[in-house]
Amino acid sequence: MRLLLIALLLAGCSSFEEPARPNIVIVLLDDLGYSDYSASGSKIRTPAIDDLAANGVSIDQFYVMPRCSPTRAALLTGEDPHVAGLGFLPLPAGAEVSEGPYQGYLNTDLETLPETLHRLGYATYMSGKWHLGEAPEHWPRRRGFERYFGLISGASSYYELLEGGPFKRTMVENDTPWQPPSEGFYMTDAFTDRALAYLSDHLNTQPEKPFFLYLAYTAPHWPLHAPEAEIASYDDTFEASAAANADADLMATYAAQVTIADRGIGRVLDLLRQRGALENSLVLVFSDNGASAEDISNRGLHRAGASVGTRDSYLSYGEHWATVSNAPLRGHKGSTLEGGVRTPLIAHWPKGAVTGGRVDHRSVVSVQDIMPAAIAAASGGDASLLDVLNGSAETPDRTLFWAHTGWRALRDGDWKAVKAPGDVPWQLYKISSDPEESRPVEDPARIQAMADRWQEWSESVGAEADFDPRQYYRKLR
Repeated sequence: MRLLLIALLLAGCSSFEEPARPNIVIVLLDDLGYSDYSASGSKIRTPAIDDLAANGVSIDQFYVMPRCSPTRAALLTGEDPHVAGLGFLPLPAGAEVSEGPYQGYLNTDLETLPETLHRLGYATYMSGKWHLGEAPEHWPRRRGFERYFGLISGASSYYELLEGGPFKRTMVENDTPWQPPSEGFYMTDAFTDRALAYLSDHLNTQPEKPFFLYLAYTAPHWPLHAPEAEIASYDDTFEASAAANADADLMATYAAQVTIADRGIGRVLDLLRQRGALENSLVLVFSDNGASAEDISNRGLHRAGASVGTRDSYLSYGEHWATVSNAPLRGHKGSTLEGGVRTPLIAHWPKGAVTGGRVDHRSVVSVQDIMPAAIAAASGGDASLLDVLNGSAETPDRTLFWAHTGWRALRDGDWKAVKAPGDVPWQLYKISSDPEESRPVEDPARIQAMADRWQEWSESVGAEADFDPRQYYRKLR
């Protein structure tokens, strides 16, 4: 059905005036919490994102997947991540994989967003974290991007590529492995710089041609790495919690990572504004999942005595600060609670009437809606997300499903059923009045009906109810 929609849109695009087609810029942040924007009351400084929201539209009930790769797969295919082959994370290049929902790379039978936009006459650029297939045949330029610079792998030092272990980190320029310089390199700034270079080249050589830029930061994903001066700018901003073993320096470093990424976003917007391209650019900013409470102390990559933020450190900020980042939502990255799968979507497109600083608290939108919306914007078609963004419609009645490492969830209209891993019962919440998921509702008939629907869905996409990452990683042995 989705491929038919794409074909119809492509067939009808010849009558659409090319100059009216917008540029499309998608900025993806990594493990940013629900309330980590200063406009949301956070102490973290995010002036560029705040300005974008103040002049654009924010969707409060925007849903992603519980972890990075599944969200990225859904974003670039418009499909459930299990259908796209990334029900979990990629495996290293050379690992034995079985084709299907957990194959660890994008399904080659699916058309990606950059492939479709390229057919529509767009230039396609990506700078940043890929994490959708480690083998060269699954890299970005094989999936529709004309130019690419970034990190093929997942979490990495912001200063260097660490060697050793099965998950060797790889950076690539186009199709060629790339090594960062030994001094003066910082991952977030490198992604921004290359995105700006792509845009400058494009606007200088083919300004009449629309472009798609996918800027996928690793920030603020652990490890907590930031220059000393950036961390110092947050001195005395956060209060430590002895009871929770939460050092204020950890949060200060995390905040610095967010601010550096925000500054990069501001530089991209400034360039577009200076070149007269911002008015007709559809800009979307969001996070791949909620804040991470992961403990990475067992990885053995932190040098004893190293200060947080430095090259020799390798730390995460822990459950206490992740809970602060996600407030008031419950849960974190990896879970199907709201704190794991809900993040604000910030959009801006003046020529598309996506303006005014409006906040939509009612519409329920999924990351899977972005691909059809981008195609519709590029081809002059219609899409429900575009109607939501320009204020001509709302989408309160949606059915969304999740499955991740034993977590299960289904949202149907105002209602959401959640099941944690293990031998525990489903819980029912009315999200419209209880987004914190703090007041479970006793309604056995509704719970059973929703659980049955989840089971039907899981069988249709191949999602494993009790998927165990330990079994998955045994393929490396």
